[in-house]
Amino acid sequence: MPVVVGTVLVLAFGRRDTLVGKLLSVRPLVAIGLISYSLYLWHQPVFAFARLRAIDEIPPAGYVVLIVLCIALATLSWRFVEQPFRQRAKVGRGAVFGATLAAGAVALVVGFGFDGTDGFASRNRELARMIEPSVGISKECDAVVNLKCATGSSPEIAVWGDSYARHLVDGIIASKPDVKLVQLTKNNCGPFFDLAPVVPRLGQQWPLACAKHNAEVKRFLLANKSIRYVVLSSQLSQYLIEDKVLVGGIREMPSELKTLTDNFRATLAWLEANGFETVFVAAPPRNGRDTGLCVARVRLLGDPIERCELPLRDVMTNDKDMLSVLADIADEYPVVSFRGYLCDEDSCKSRTRGSPCSKTMVTSRRRVRGRSAARSISTEPLSVRLRVMCFRSEGHRPWLLPSPTLQRLEWRLLAFFDRIERFAATAELTNENAPDQTMPERFILLDFACR
Repeated sequence: MPVVVGTVLVLAFGRRDTLVGKLLSVRPLVAIGLISYSLYLWHQPVFAFARLRAIDEIPPAGYVVLIVLCIALATLSWRFVEQPFRQRAKVGRGAVFGATLAAGAVALVVGFGFDGTDGFASRNRELARMIEPSVGISKECDAVVNLKCATGSSPEIAVWGDSYARHLVDGIIASKPDVKLVQLTKNNCGPFFDLAPVVPRLGQQWPLACAKHNAEVKRFLLANKSIRYVVLSSQLSQYLIEDKVLVGGIREMPSELKTLTDNFRATLAWLEANGFETVFVAAPPRNGRDTGLCVARVRLLGDPIERCELPLRDVMTNDKDMLSVLADIADEYPVVSFRGYLCDEDSCKSRTRGSPCSKTMVTSRRRVRGRSAARSISTEPLSVRLRVMCFRSEGHRPWLLPSPTLQRLEWRLLAFFDRIERFAATAELTNENAPDQTMPERFILLDFACR
């Protein structure tokens, strides 16, 4: 609309005797007017390829260089393409019509080809696999709460949460193809019984739909007695960056850390009171950038993967509120964080051992007869060295158990998969390279190396 209004004003007041007319008669503006169509055609591909190559945001100085490049290309195309085609003595109407028709036909064929082959994805199958969206059991399973989205009629594991929970489903199934699992996920809707984010772009009715979905999950869990474990996951940020949340499916309230934490605790308490073993899998480290897109781009361009590493300072700033919530919850309930594995004192990896971080092993723990037990849901062969780090909140100092008691532990892998396996692992307690000195005593970070 502003462009239309501006055009009307120029046409109405752009006479030679007006200030606008005199300004538009200045030679540089006249020159830009001459090449304006070519400039319009060139700016889109130049800017698009620059954004692809830059990965991060292009700085203002970069845009200045791109504008100069577009002007140069537009000048050349105006001089050697536009001008000759406007000279009827050299290029007749029939030639122009034939060239236009041929070029249009080629463009249509190429366009349909790209659209039908998803950009000729087969030319780089690994890259195509990396950017393929994760749908869990099926792309039809978003906001579905029934056994249609289960691997069997008697599931033992329920995976509940938003898209971050859905991503775990692929890893669990890849680790154990015959796992008895049900997917209870809904995009943007975290695993909380009485809390839904109010996201304006999703519409006025969406918060009610989220609350209804989680109410159905509650009824489903009670009705299916075979379910023993509930794996929860969410990015959590949608409950904090939006202005409001829907509480109890009835009233809207301002978004606050306390509201999220209290509802989080209430949900976990209800699950455990009804006999479910729970574990919350935290989102991987983030700094506000689309890390998956960055990894795909560097692979496409052949750039070093280090370009996608996340500065730890940026991660701590971006994830500050999420870490605060998890630190509070981890006082009583099992929480799994990837930071101890992916991050060092300076940065966080975007890939590990050649695999995207979104597909690394997830390991959780729970209390069994006074001991911690590890359960794995792994996409790689299980040969793991565990380093367990516990932290107290008082004084921000590491809390170390007596080392003789932890020098040699036999971890009992209590299957999400309904069987017990044994393997030997060495558990080390250390305060070196502690990723966060502010975690409470029972927040356990599992740092591991896969072979």
